[in-house]
Amino acid sequence: MLLAGTPVVDRRRALRSFLAVFAVGVAGCLAPTLPIPPPSAPDVSAVDADGNVHLTGGRGSAQPGAYVTVWNLRLDRGRTSRAAADGSWSETIPAQSKDVLYIWQESGNDRSDSVDVKVP
Repeated sequence: MLLAGTPVVDRRRALRSFLAVFAVGVAGCLAPTLPIPPPSAPDVSAVDADGNVHLTGGRGSAQPGAYVTVWNLRLDRGRTSRAAADGSWSETIPAQSKDVLYIWQESGNDRSDSVDVKVP
């Protein structure tokens, strides 16, 4: 009789072990990742004759391959460009002097906080 009950106990122990390992694995997958940082504040040109400003982020100012969005709050309008392999990017957007532009980056499903710059 003792031998007949042993496999059941072993199966239960194996099932509990499996469920414990599975739960730890799922918890690890659900753990939050660190958010990506906002891009560095870019250089912003003065408003040109066409009513646009040109923004330039140098090397390392954004994550390589990230999508960088520049949003003009006053116009409720934005433009998005993709950062180069070295993290540099550039964009041209309609703006007036003193407009506030919000700039953020997205990589995969992650979105950074915004950095705000004022048009000279």
